[in-house]
Amino acid sequence: MARTRTERQPRRRFVIALAILLAGLTAANLRAARATGPHNPAEEAVAARGLIYLIVHGVEEYRDSTGLLPPSLEAVGLDEQGIEYRAKDTSYMLTANLTGGAIVYQNGQDLGAYRAALVNLIERTRQ
Repeated sequence: MARTRTERQPRRRFVIALAILLAGLTAANLRAARATGPHNPAEEAVAARGLIYLIVHGVEEYRDSTGLLPPSLEAVGLDEQGIEYRAKDTSYMLTANLTGGAIVYQNGQDLGAYRAALVNLIERTRQ
């Protein structure tokens, strides 16, 4: 049986709250990695991919609930330093400018590597 719009609201709010929390933690790790001097560019890329994964879900959730792309990441509570958001018509792009180059996500792109990065980050915090 399909859920009604009102039944989905608590779940949607929980997912958004979880995404904001995880995005904040990931962004803090990314900023800390940049601030500590010499670091591993691969680790920086993992943190950026995990953050992009969360941002994609926030943007998609916003679009699903309003029918429009958010005007900014701030509109979904995920305005993270270091991630650039560009939207045009029905598409958007996220760019993380890192020490070793840029990571670019275009909507519709496979999220497998981004999800794996987030899982990796979560597993490390449990240890």
